[in-house]
Amino acid sequence: MIHGAMLFMLCFMQCLGWFTFFRGIYLCSAPVQIKVLFAVLIEIGVFNQPFMLFYCKYFPTWLCLIFGFAGITFVYLTTSTVLMELLRFCKLKNEKIYYFLVILSIILAFTAYFRSFSQPNIQNITITSKLLKKDCRIVQLSDIHAGPVIKKDWVEKVVKKVNEINPDLVVITGDSMDSFVENGLDNLTPFKNFKSPVYMIMGNHEYYCNAPLWIDAFKKMGIKILQNNHVIIDDNFALGGADWVHNYKNDSDHLIAKTFNGVSENMPKILLSHYPKSFPEAKAEGVLLQLSGHTHGGMTFPVNFFVSKANGNYLRGLYKEKNSKGEDSYLYVNDGTALWAGMPARLGSSNEITLIEIKKR
Repeated sequence: MIHGAMLFMLCFMQCLGWFTFFRGIYLCSAPVQIKVLFAVLIEIGVFNQPFMLFYCKYFPTWLCLIFGFAGITFVYLTTSTVLMELLRFCKLKNEKIYYFLVILSIILAFTAYFRSFSQPNIQNITITSKLLKKDCRIVQLSDIHAGPVIKKDWVEKVVKKVNEINPDLVVITGDSMDSFVENGLDNLTPFKNFKSPVYMIMGNHEYYCNAPLWIDAFKKMGIKILQNNHVIIDDNFALGGADWVHNYKNDSDHLIAKTFNGVSENMPKILLSHYPKSFPEAKAEGVLLQLSGHTHGGMTFPVNFFVSKANGNYLRGLYKEKNSKGEDSYLYVNDGTALWAGMPARLGSSNEITLIEIKKR
């Protein structure tokens, strides 16, 4: 299945790569050495997505950095080439504009690339519930992707920030790593230093990296793992975690109903679900708040449009919709606390730590 998906991705990306080079770079009057350099960069970008998605956990840091930069540069160059084609279609052939678009692509790539390594900002949201007995402060982390690029010292700074906030509890909504336990556990050992109780769910990248071993490792750190079950927090609300294995599948799964089985109708439900597109099912179960990640906020233009479509048009930030009871249900999609090495880009999104204050109405 993975090999079939990778073959499809490679074919699609290769077609884009040929388009970008032959209709963009090649038609510009530049020295052949420059064209060859761009051809190499584009070809690395072609292989970036499938290789980094499945194999970055095997790569050294320097190779991940090269693939990541090539990937985001490829995105901007392809977008510029589309604009060039539109100019040609409109009979506006201007070499200076073509040069400008290529240079702009490189500038945007460098800017987005270096912003993706920044420490996360703290985003504050507040929601209310008449069913809540007392106020609660929750910190959400998501999509840290510790491994070849995000290292222990970076994670330590995140843990320190969270401890300074001093929330009632910390929740981690998947994709904590891009490495196997045997070579990546040290990067996440700072998780032992959280001062607040920590609850975690698995994302797709945990399952790419032998999730059962990671679950055991997290439990030894004192982290509580939720897998289609719930816990009652201070007799105040039910905190549930949906574990979708590799992906949110289809309406026949109904794992959220299983997750909150036995919870009283008068108790607020807070759901941790890596995939935001599970929100319609969460609303059907009367969930007050769903906390998700996975999208990285769309990372940058024009990737954000495709990411949004792939995730039920839930991309980033806070959404409010009516649930099965006619009451408000909320979804918050975290931009990602860090980056995924396969698309290290931050323009129109940012690394974030989310502070959710849930208040009694």
